Amino acid sequence: MEQRHYRGGLVGPVLLVGIGLVLLAQNLGWVRGDIWLSLLRMWPLIVIATGIDLLIPRRSAWGTLLSLLLILAVFAGGFWLSGVRAGSARSGETDSVSIPLGDATSAQIHISPPVAALELAALKGSNAVIEGTVPRAGYGQVHTQATQSGSMAVVDVTAEGVYIVPTFGPYEPHDDMWRFGLTSKVPVDLQVSTGVGVVEVDLTGLSLSDLDIEMGVGRVVITLPAAGGFTGDVSGAIGEIEVIVPAGVGVRVQVDAALSSLITPTGQAYGPGEHEYTSPNFSTAKHRIELRIAQAIGAVIIRQR
Repeated sequence: MEQRHYRGGLVGPVLLVGIGLVLLAQNLGWVRGDIWLSLLRMWPLIVIATGIDLLIPRRSAWGTLLSLLLILAVFAGGFWLSGVRAGSARSGETDSVSIPLGDATSAQIHISPPVAALELAALKGSNAVIEGTVPRAGYGQVHTQATQSGSMAVVDVTAEGVYIVPTFGPYEPHDDMWRFGLTSKVPVDLQVSTGVGVVEVDLTGLSLSDLDIEMGVGRVVITLPAAGGFTGDVSGAIGEIEVIVPAGVGVRVQVDAALSSLITPTGQAYGPGEHEYTSPNFSTAKHRIELRIAQAIGAVIIRQR
């Protein structure tokens, strides 16, 4: 009886090797963590490579080699084109978002774009609970919903659909960021969740009651406030999580690094596993913050400012 062998595809293994190389380059500091948002724009290459893999028979070693070379050529050509092609599919136009605080004495803000580069900071000189701009191109329809539950202002900002515009032009992460300012007048329960992208959160000047950030693939940078105290959760699947601690602030960070590395302010690095970092001044500091961080693959960096 003739034994049949399953012919596995080549695209999956090539992608896994590529992801591993990007993670290695990221850990070595050769590339920025926001490279994941740039790579997402290259998704049509996966469709092309899969078609080649299905089209060319691999009954022999030569057929397998030819298929592999063509798949690698497709990815290499796409990356080369992304670096030399002028122009961009982005319109550069933005829509404004502004939700008044009213008489609320606290706020719960939930921001959940499927794919985005997101920048958050404290509002100055505004009586809004959240105020900012979102790019029109590439993110589908952005929706904001604002209600008031007792004395709490509840705001939800999201988008329908995902990033589907296959842009092959040079990518600058700050060209199409969601930029929001958050109220500094009342305590804020901040919740951020996104699938792929970059999240930069500067909590300076904010009064937080809670913090919850979830990232699928990408980079999260959190600058902690110099005053106040709260407990927060940050999680990611693939990428990098960086926490910047102001001088004088005491922090205790519990880290679950499944296949990630942990780098502390002393420069000491730890491998995968469960770790805890407690700053030397935690027990005596006036302002103390506790974080729980879970990162599957990538790196967790705690840095003193």
